[in-house]
Amino acid sequence: MKIKGLAAVATAAAIATSAAFAAPVHGQHSSVQKPKGSALMVAVQETTGCCKVQDPLKYLEEKKAHIQEQVRAGILTQEEADAKIARIEEKIRDIREFNQLSVPEKKKNCLAATEKCWRKK
Repeated sequence: MKIKGLAAVATAAAIATSAAFAAPVHGQHSSVQKPKGSALMVAVQETTGCCKVQDPLKYLEEKKAHIQEQVRAGILTQEEADAKIARIEEKIRDIREFNQLSVPEKKKNCLAATEKCWRKK
């Protein structure tokens, strides 16, 4: 009987102390940095686990340069590279067009794209 009582007290104490250590202090900030930047950049950070904020236009330009390096190295043919670069340039054009829109127009475009995705499902 004494052993069961002692085991119960020890278990309760262990549970109570671990909860005290795990409980966050009110007003204490998390040590994890919250991502900063546009919604696209934040989404990329959350899905890839990358903490570095990256400009999508700069990323696409770097990707084009990488494709050209692959052509020079013989990994890709020029036709394959041209097709990939055409898609990248189309994305760059879309981003630049979106950046030139006013806020209400951006909101309208985002809502339309979201509705389009919902209809696909």
